[in-house]
Amino acid sequence: MDGPPRVLQGWSESLGNTLTHLELGVSSHSYPFCDLLSQLPELRDLRLKGAPAHTIPTILSHLVHLRSLDTEYPGSYASRRPGAGNAPLPNFPTLRQLIVRTSAMDRFGPQALWGWIRSIIPKPGLESLDLRAFTIDSDHTKVPRIFILELARIHGPTLKHFSIGEAQLMLGDIACLCTKFPNLETLACATASLDIVGVLFVTLIESHAPAQGSILESIAGAKNLRTLSLQVQWIPSGREDARQFTLQHARDLMLRTRDSRLREISIGPTVYRVSEPLRNQEAH
Repeated sequence: MDGPPRVLQGWSESLGNTLTHLELGVSSHSYPFCDLLSQLPELRDLRLKGAPAHTIPTILSHLVHLRSLDTEYPGSYASRRPGAGNAPLPNFPTLRQLIVRTSAMDRFGPQALWGWIRSIIPKPGLESLDLRAFTIDSDHTKVPRIFILELARIHGPTLKHFSIGEAQLMLGDIACLCTKFPNLETLACATASLDIVGVLFVTLIESHAPAQGSILESIAGAKNLRTLSLQVQWIPSGREDARQFTLQHARDLMLRTRDSRLREISIGPTVYRVSEPLRNQEAH
């Protein structure tokens, strides 16, 4: 069939000057959707399903006003395409929010994924990064430290929300993240830890010096953190109580400093949330 499907005929020309939000499912074997999207230069918010990852840079080059992108990453198929090594197109939009959906947890997908993400956000200004992924096997995908450092080099001052689903950060990487992104408000990821606040925390709490290798220590640099959500792989330590997320643990984390802004914590299925009035009462 030549030209766009009948359902699409005419509407992009009619709406091109006014349409700002679009959710579209496409197929790589159908009408060239890049041409279709190039006729919608006023888009601010795009949710795109089915587009091969290597087409995203071309699409973005036509949508200079885009601020939010929700798209898919298909895995090793895209890793064979040109990506992070290419110079960014000069008319890329300044994305504020990026959502990437993927099930590409094979041995090739994750390595290419991080470079691909960086390649589509070359301009400073990203505020929210949301990776929605699930694993095919029992192993968590580990986020490389270089990805955090390169992301911080461009988006360090602006990033507020970092959510990567089941992808794993080591505690040292969490500490790096909290330091490199001073305005971080939301952190959600998987990690591995001996315990929550550190086995020596009870004796060190007055000096606010948490024990090495704890979740508490890893978020010490997060001055603006408000929401923390972790899926924890517990490292055997002989202390089963260290794995039980209690109200006292939540208090220790939320009140770790006098100016802490942490309001909500979930570790595994357990969630503790504090209301603003209650938090103000505890501060006095």
